[in-house]
Amino acid sequence: MRCAVIAHIFYDDLGHELIDRLAVLKFDFDLFLTGTPDERMMAHVARAIGRAEFIPSSMGGFDIAPFLDALKVIEARGYEVFCKVHTKRGDEAFGRRWREECLGSVIGSSRLVHRILGAFRSKPALAIAGAKSLYLSAATNMLENRSNVEMLGRRSFQDELLPPDWGFFAGTMFWGRVKAFAMF
Repeated sequence: MRCAVIAHIFYDDLGHELIDRLAVLKFDFDLFLTGTPDERMMAHVARAIGRAEFIPSSMGGFDIAPFLDALKVIEARGYEVFCKVHTKRGDEAFGRRWREECLGSVIGSSRLVHRILGAFRSKPALAIAGAKSLYLSAATNMLENRSNVEMLGRRSFQDELLPPDWGFFAGTMFWGRVKAFAMF
């Protein structure tokens, strides 16, 4: 199963932490970077991972627009699954815990990653995976993103309306099956 990790690097200092987490995991993946990694960051990626491709994209939509740009690339190259991660700062008191919860839920250990990949292999209808604790109701948690999400829904699903409630992973770090996201 061809696996791509799409890592959005906006904060280089946190990018080092993210890359170090990926480097110790024992699974086969290709790394695609979006965002604004500087030369030091790219050198760190080369040392820690050995291979990565930078995908230039607009910064509109924070980590979402670059993710959608990267998704087109990995779909065209025949990847089956992806893991979407990014540098998440948050405020001083809460940021580290929030980042740890988000990253730990998708790339917390090699064992976790192998369990997730096994689920994608054994369940062909599985489209998205992430932490139960981070899966939230869109109806009650979309807040100021509602108009953007509704516009994206109309553009992606044309005549179909989004259901009154659906879920999303807080922190936007998750695993997905590429073909399930092809409409975006």
